[in-house]
Parts: sequence; structure tokens; C-alpha cells
Amino acid sequence: MVYTPRTTSQALCEHAWQLIAEAFHPIDPSKAQFEMTVERFVEIIAPLKTRFTHHPRSKQLLTNLLEDVGCDLDATYFDVPKLRIVSSDGYLTSGVGYAYKSHRDMWYACPPSQINWWLPISEITERSALVIHPRYFDRAVKNNSADFDAYKWNAEGRRSAAQYIDSDPRPHPHLQDLLAATPWAGRVRSRAMFGGFGLYADGRMCALVISDALYLKTDEINRGEFTARGLGPFVYVMKGKTLPLSYYAAPAEAYEDSDALAREFDSAAGAA
Repeated sequence: MVYTPRTTSQALCEHAWQLIAEAFHPIDPSKAQFEMTVERFVEIIAPLKTRFTHHPRSKQLLTNLLEDVGCDLDATYFDVPKLRIVSSDGYLTSGVGYAYKSHRDMWYACPPSQINWWLPISEITERSALVIHPRYFDRAVKNNSADFDAYKWNAEGRRSAAQYIDSDPRPHPHLQDLLAATPWAGRVRSRAMFGGFGLYADGRMCALVISDALYLKTDEINRGEFTARGLGPFVYVMKGKTLPLSYYAAPAEAYEDSDALAREFDSAAGAA
């Protein structure tokens, strides 16, 4: 379900943005990652997220929103609101800024009866949004959720998040085989890197998966096919410097059509 903005939802978003602005003052929060070290960024957002979650006004505004959309407050159980802060360009993909990989919320031990709401507190654009894959709603997909321990996560995982900047060893559940419905199924291995993971076939790195986005290997032969469609490279940011890599964003059809994904991966393997 998608709700249109209403006074109560806007009030909650404005409250969140006020706390964010106060924490980053005098820097514009939307540009903070380009103006400070990642270590300083983490120092700011770690307590900021906790402050928002436990702020008495956050809970009251959420209660107002639930009542506004028709929930019976005497029969509705809700968790405290949480603030998700995700940067771009591989700046921070671990710990308190973890870039979640493709997953189902149930893999994180959410009960089937739980309804998760997402409220954007900044403008939604093609570069700043959630990715939802309805094609997989009724399909079984291979994942590693059996390794996830919710009790251990609540006792240790959340508490230790601020420790991790360059990598994140916490056992996040995620999709294991992106190519399950293609001829490449079973032939590809993954390896953690750049806050995401690289995909290897026959010992050659053919693709990158970063923040749920797929980037495919290119060379002088196939790169023009990507640039002609307006698809650009993954840009790695390290110590304030940017480095465009030879892995270009996969086209939209590769996410929805297994045949299209297979063709794109064939091309990437040829370039690797």
C-alpha cells in the first residue's frame, strides 16, 4: 500500500529532519559525505539514530500517524521508529550506514503479521529511493537466513554497529544466488568488497553488487552499449577521491527478466 502525504506523516518527517539538521550543523546533511571523513560521519549518525528512536516526540508523532490512518490504538502494537541513513558512491556501506542487500524482512525474523512502513524524509529520486522487486513476491529464492540469530542480533549486532566502517562482519541475511533463474546458476561465486560483493565466474570477476544495484564488467567492445543507454560506471570513493571502475550499471530489464539478465551477464563474462 502507498499512502499520500498527510499532516501527521509530514510532522514525523519534519521532526526527523530537524534532528538530522541539528546533528550536522552547520553542514548540509545531504552533502555531508562529501565534506567530512567517514569516521566523523559515523560519530554523528550513531548517536543521532539512537536519539531519534528514543525521542519522546518520535513515539508521539508515530502514534498520531497510526490513529490518523485508522488504526485502533488499543489493538495495535508498534515498534519504536528507526532512522535509516544511507550514503552514496560507496562512502559508507557498513555498520550504522549499512547498505542492505536484497532481502525479505522475514529473513530478519520479522513475523508474517508485521507491517513495515517506510517514510521518505527527503525527496525521492531515481538516485535516492527504495528498490522493490514484485517479481519475487511469490517465488522461493535461495538465501542464508538460517544463519541469522535474532536474539544475538538484538543483544550484540545493533550495539556494535558503529564499530564497523570499512566492512561489516555481522551476519546479515541476503539473497544468495542472483542468477538462480539463468544458465549461470551454480557457476557464480561471490566475494565481499566495496561494501557489497563481487560476482566471479570461472575465476573471473564479472559483476559487482553494491547497495542492491548490479554493475556489469565492460571493456572497449561492450561499453558503448551501456553509455548509449545512459548507464554509467560504479564510482568508488576513497579518502575523498573518486575512481570510476569498469563496471557499469545494469539496465532495468535485467532486474525483471531472467533472459535479459543472462544476456547481460554473458556480455560481462566476455569482458572479464
